[in-house]
Amino acid sequence: MKHYTNNRSFSLVEIIVYMGIVSTVLVSISLIFINVIFSQAKYQAMALTNQNARFILEKIIRTVENADSVNSITEKKIDLNFLDANQNPTIIEITSQNQITIKEGASDTIALNSHWVAVDYATSKFIQINQGAIQAVKIELKVKASQYDTMVSPTRQEFTFEQTYYATAQINKFIQEPATALSLADKTKSLSSQADWEAGDRVNIDTTTSLGDMKMSSGASGIKLDLLAMYNADNNIVTATTDSANRSKTIDGSLTTAWVATADMQTTHTWIIDLGANHTIAYVAINSIISATVGMGNVQISKKSDGDSSYIVICHGSLAQGAWNKTDSSTECNPPGIIHPFDARYLKLSINNGTLGMPVTWTVNEFEIYITGVQTVLSATHTSAIAQIGSAGAVQYKTFNATENEPDNADIRYRFRRTKSSDSWTGSWTDYIDYTGSAIDLTSYSELDISKSDINSGKTFLQVKTQFTRATSAPDPSVSDYTVVYSETQLSPSCSLTYQALDPYDDWKDGAISQTSLTATTGSVVLDKQGSAYYSSGTHTSAQAQLGADNIQRYCCFVPTESKPAGTKISYRFRVSTQNGNHFGDWTEYAEFTGSAIDLSALLTADDISDNRFYIQVDAKLETTDTTNTPELKKYELYYCK
Repeated sequence: MKHYTNNRSFSLVEIIVYMGIVSTVLVSISLIFINVIFSQAKYQAMALTNQNARFILEKIIRTVENADSVNSITEKKIDLNFLDANQNPTIIEITSQNQITIKEGASDTIALNSHWVAVDYATSKFIQINQGAIQAVKIELKVKASQYDTMVSPTRQEFTFEQTYYATAQINKFIQEPATALSLADKTKSLSSQADWEAGDRVNIDTTTSLGDMKMSSGASGIKLDLLAMYNADNNIVTATTDSANRSKTIDGSLTTAWVATADMQTTHTWIIDLGANHTIAYVAINSIISATVGMGNVQISKKSDGDSSYIVICHGSLAQGAWNKTDSSTECNPPGIIHPFDARYLKLSINNGTLGMPVTWTVNEFEIYITGVQTVLSATHTSAIAQIGSAGAVQYKTFNATENEPDNADIRYRFRRTKSSDSWTGSWTDYIDYTGSAIDLTSYSELDISKSDINSGKTFLQVKTQFTRATSAPDPSVSDYTVVYSETQLSPSCSLTYQALDPYDDWKDGAISQTSLTATTGSVVLDKQGSAYYSSGTHTSAQAQLGADNIQRYCCFVPTESKPAGTKISYRFRVSTQNGNHFGDWTEYAEFTGSAIDLSALLTADDISDNRFYIQVDAKLETTDTTNTPELKKYELYYCK
């Protein structure tokens, strides 16, 4: 029997087919794997772009909304003003290095985007939007993740992602024309009476000599000797038996430094000044603190002239603690019969414990000597009282006028700051300015700008500081009165300013038209044509209840966007109604927009509120005297307070 062995192997064709199948499978698996990796990279690039964009936009919006005012907005830069010196100014900028940066005050410039993404300089921009009483900035940023993985060429599509992001941030402030946009009327506050002047703080101010005027005091009786200058010229003129190192502290002009003497039982300490020669002294003044009640002989001020053998007491006994005491006053000192003025070269302070069991300490803050004559006052100031000028509803301070008598070699200047109704907050002072006969423009001072947040927190009052200076020979300068003009709104501090706008085609078509039509491309309202010529006039009236809301406190203003070629005009009138349009108020007179918001503050009356007439209709009348031209109403915005 024969046996056959099967030694058959794979043929070449079979091997080639097998290898083809395996290769195809491996390639497919590799492609899938690569696609997964690339998809993951693409997703991470998208996530990185979105995260950066969200952070950048939130930072810009928060910064803009917290600003006190805007300095300028250009396509590539926002320049903001902050009262906080650490943040002022704050500049947000799109740079040519494809970064967006922020710089707050004197701090370093910081990039808001990470190094993995770029903010496209060519297409990213800021757009300033004026919306009547409110100013806003539209933010348009093209963000691109193009360097996600530095190990791979950033030009590969799989590792790039870009998207344009949009946002709008509102300046939290009544910008540019708050008075025109929101005020009910100009208000005035004048200070002109003795009571007005005496309500404020006064330094060397006389309000009694000429009633109704405030003027620089002519001078005070007694010329103050410059004891510190005398001491600096010769330290030996002052001697002390204790605390000698601080003996000059009594004459250094500061109430926070002192010469201190502590007397034990049966001990005496003295402080003596030598004026170098006899002087005719009008009075002596002292400010001191005594640690215990002492007898009349224990604390003394004495004087001695050239040729006298002993000191004569001019004042003794308890002195008012931490207050000024004058030796010529029977209520401030206990003079034992010394008539003022008197001659003296030496003045002595002495403390004697006598028989008291406990030590007694005399802290002498300041000691002053006045010789006979009149001390000419060379400077003086008056500051109006807190909340004396302005109101809780003030939105803008406008002008300052004064009636003053300013002799030759004398000067009167003024500066201003905002305050609250109490002294819990005061703003920064403006620089001093001369009044030259023309009104001082208060709107030019950023320190006096009032933001919406200022109104909410009550930082709306004004203080005026008047500074008088003169040369020695000049007569007394004076102010008879001054007047501040400011604008006031009745917006309550809790008011939320809201606006509505009509601009797209769908908004306009809901209203009623007469001899007007809507442009197909922009949706604007224009005059209709009769043949080849435009009608001379036509109207568009907004739909009932299209504008407004329930429970409005007050309508504020109206701001249109319009184009008016020569010979054309657009005017507007308004009326309120209930939501269902069954109960209308009267139309107002037509008014044109001249660049300042149309004031609607008087539109909503008490009767309207009681009848629930909170909604508003706008009737726009378009006119032309040149039938080849038409005005164009592109948009309008209505502001109200809820």
